[in-house]
Amino acid sequence: MICREWQRKIPDFLNGKMFLKEQEQFIAHVRTCKDCYEELEIMYMLAEGLKELENGSDTSFNFKHMLDKKLKTAQLQCERYNSFMRIKGLIFGAMYAVTAIGIIVQIWQWI
Repeated sequence: MICREWQRKIPDFLNGKMFLKEQEQFIAHVRTCKDCYEELEIMYMLAEGLKELENGSDTSFNFKHMLDKKLKTAQLQCERYNSFMRIKGLIFGAMYAVTAIGIIVQIWQWI
């Protein structure tokens, strides 16, 4: 995917509207692409800055730190999902194996 396509997906990432697999690819890209990271940073600062203006907050924020925290949280969410899917695969594999063994034992008893 080219940078322009990733940059179009920034609002989806910021609004939490990305599927986890796409989110994982997005994070990997913005961590390695300076231009896309800068675009993400600008859009994040605008979105968060507007929220703060609407709330009437006077405090200054470290938007870069906040964005990095959001990226780390999203990456952790992807890692947890991947771990869950691996465990799910192992459990289903074990269930299929037990079922197959049960069927083999039943057939063997008939013989």
